Amino acid sequence: MVLNLLAAALACQGETTVLLRVEGSAPGASALKLHLVDETGALPGEYNFPEGGGPLQLPGTILVKTGSDKNALGVFLWAQTSAGVAVAQVRSFACYKIVAGTQNNFTLELQAAPPAFSPNIVQDCRCQGERDMCGAPSNNTGGGGQGGSGGFAGAAGNGSDAGTSGVAGMGGIAADAGLPNSDAASMGGNMMTDAASVPDGRPIVVNGLFSFDVAGDWTSQELTVALDSETKTQGMASLSFTATETVAFIRGRDFATNEIAGLTTKLALDVHVPAGLGSSHNAQLWFSCPAASVYNAYVQYRSLANLPAGWNHLTFTLPAAVTGALMGQHQGCRFWIHHEAPGRFRYDNLRFVQP
Repeated sequence: MVLNLLAAALACQGETTVLLRVEGSAPGASALKLHLVDETGALPGEYNFPEGGGPLQLPGTILVKTGSDKNALGVFLWAQTSAGVAVAQVRSFACYKIVAGTQNNFTLELQAAPPAFSPNIVQDCRCQGERDMCGAPSNNTGGGGQGGSGGFAGAAGNGSDAGTSGVAGMGGIAADAGLPNSDAASMGGNMMTDAASVPDGRPIVVNGLFSFDVAGDWTSQELTVALDSETKTQGMASLSFTATETVAFIRGRDFATNEIAGLTTKLALDVHVPAGLGSSHNAQLWFSCPAASVYNAYVQYRSLANLPAGWNHLTFTLPAAVTGALMGQHQGCRFWIHHEAPGRFRYDNLRFVQP
């Protein structure tokens, strides 16, 4: 079961509006539930979709007005049965920065809810800059005024689309969405204009999964992936695919943390890119490890714009929750890449590098 949540946040005329488009399928679910989080914690009120009851038809659109300006908002959403049992859930890792007069688009992927899931955990969440909104409170995060309960309106989409899965493009994350600039560097050593120099230690390929050498370790529902033994940066092959849709997810298989060696706080990925990528084209790294209580953790966003054609490398800084999970003894962990760019691409040599 996979639901895809595509959202846009807009600050205008003294209030913040969040528009959420939910697509996919949720067998057995009768309603979607939503909480929003700001600097003070979970906003009062639990939003329901469909608002007046009735069958859950997807795709659907949820419109939330907070009733006051917000500097940042986090999203906490789940699908539940008529008996109140959660069957799917997702939350943003950090809150999304809201800038008046601009629109920020983001995508979250709902996954099966673990048996111990409780929506009450949102009460421990609040916006903390780029930190985990549900992590330990930051000493540097100041509280703001409490928002009002806000208005809510929901409109179901065409019921004939219910039961389908997939992702619809909503554009890239805006430059003022509070995400760091790309530190993509060319493999030839020439740094991009907006690049930050990241010392790259000796590449450590921990297993076939990270080296993209094993067929079936990385899959996608949106496009066809294959091994390319000719164009690669290490090992036996790279992962090759041609993206035609706006958004695609490249999903790694589940792995046990004892497969990992050379753990650091930075994870690098070699990416072979075509020429002519636009400013909205990007790659985002995500991580999940339910056994470590890490669900759909957003790692980092990296722009693919202005990269020279050929091999480049992207470096992602892992949040504390992700490195903490990888340091433990856990099964069923997974990385995936949210890819937003058209053309022929190759991924290779995912590895930990020196901070």
